Amino acid sequence: MLSKGSKEEPEAECQDPGGDESQSTEQLNVSRLRSSSVEIREKGSEFLKEELHKAQKELKLKDKECERLSKVREQLEQELEELTASLFEEAHKMVREANTKQAASEKQLREARGKIDMLQAEVTALKTLVITSTPSSPNRELHPQLQSPTKAVFRKGHGRNKSTSSAVVAAASQSVTPEPVSHECKEVDSILFAEFQAWKESPTLDKSCSFLDRIYREDVGPCLDFTKQELSELVRAAVEQNTLTIEPVASQTLPVVKVSAVECGGPNGFRSQIVTSQRCATFSRIFAISSRAW
Repeated sequence: MLSKGSKEEPEAECQDPGGDESQSTEQLNVSRLRSSSVEIREKGSEFLKEELHKAQKELKLKDKECERLSKVREQLEQELEELTASLFEEAHKMVREANTKQAASEKQLREARGKIDMLQAEVTALKTLVITSTPSSPNRELHPQLQSPTKAVFRKGHGRNKSTSSAVVAAASQSVTPEPVSHECKEVDSILFAEFQAWKESPTLDKSCSFLDRIYREDVGPCLDFTKQELSELVRAAVEQNTLTIEPVASQTLPVVKVSAVECGGPNGFRSQIVTSQRCATFSRIFAISSRAW
């Protein structure tokens, strides 16, 4: 027995070193696994941290980009508002200018139409004066020198101013029948009309003007064609200077009264615009003497 027990104990002692080795190996493997898991965790955490940093950087960049885009959008909106306001202002300005131009154009059109109407009226009046007095068919009323001798007696020298008395006018109207004016041949004297247009463009009282020269020669001259040339010159000068005094002529000699013809008309109701001055009175006396001599 003792011998067997002694034999078994060495065998157990021989088996213990192998078990220790396996346990140490297992512990080593466990420690290795633990260390590897720790390393994996550390590496994983580092990787995640790096990814987190990258994501944060990208997020910051995106935030900056969003801010930039928002600023650009605000700037564009502001520019759009300014552009819209400027467009509306320009449109209103153009409308105002158009309305102003339209009003000015309408005013000019009205003025032009008024001038055209006035010119047409002047042309019509001129035609009524000139159309019956042509070289081929002269108007006897406008040219007294072409009238008959009987009729010329009453018109000579006083056909324009109507300064004769009512008795003389009544006798003339009873004895002479006015000749009808012929309107069959209506023709405008182109030369006279051209001279009138030239005088109308630059009005003047100079006798060297062709139109006034014709008026003096064809109208004024025959009306003042008295027997005494001195009387004709005095009357014409008085008419030009507006210093002529018209006095009534009657069968009896009337005293000369120095009264303006504007204040008191003649027996026919006609008045003459004159100036009341000593020169006017002197001329009236000269005219009375000359008329009595005539």
